[in-house]
Amino acid sequence: MPEKPILEQLLPWMTIIAAFGGALITGLIAIVISIINKRSEERKHMRELMLHTALEHFKTVCDATPGQDIFPLEAWIIHLLKISDVFLDAKITKENVINKLKEAYAVSDMVTSFIGSKNDKHKAESTLKKDTPNKPI
Repeated sequence: MPEKPILEQLLPWMTIIAAFGGALITGLIAIVISIINKRSEERKHMRELMLHTALEHFKTVCDATPGQDIFPLEAWIIHLLKISDVFLDAKITKENVINKLKEAYAVSDMVTSFIGSKNDKHKAESTLKKDTPNKPI
């Protein structure tokens, strides 16, 4: 009996290997997608937690200091989001924690100074409008 060509001999094994390879690739892709979704959900949850914390802290300060000027809510939110980045950083060590906090507070200082300058400009404009008499047309 003549011997079968080598491809015919390997054909049953090739289909098994191809099926196994396809399942392996599909499984790896599903694992990668799952990891990406998990990280995305964790970041989303942490941001929601920081937003909720900032809002509650803002409400507490507003209730504790009635009638005083308080920075707007967005300043509180940005500050807590930046602080959360520091604490959630996997590379944080006792050597670099101070530098990371300085970076976070530098961003917060920039935001508050920007908001303060906007408030000063707004107050100046409203004072000008009060001092300028209305002229009839």
